[in-house]
Amino acid sequence: MANYLEGDWLNALNNVNLALNYSHMDGPARWMKELLEQHKNLPPDNWIGVRDIDKKMDLPEINMNKDDLRDQDTGPMDGEIKEKDKQSMSED
Repeated sequence: MANYLEGDWLNALNNVNLALNYSHMDGPARWMKELLEQHKNLPPDNWIGVRDIDKKMDLPEINMNKDDLRDQDTGPMDGEIKEKDKQSMSED
């Protein structure tokens, strides 16, 4: 984050990519990567380390699908429960 704030967006992108190596579903990291790439890893000429949240920006859209979520070990999606899990729950 320090690289981003300091305007060193190329190194900021490298750090974001490292974070995504640990968890490719990290929403904020994916958003940050899209933002940096959208700007070709260069901060605006008037960059002061922050962006005006009141100013309209064309922000990147993060697209996630169920397959992305299944890659994480978060359990079943949309009520999916494996048959063996149903059996063990009924035994309890």
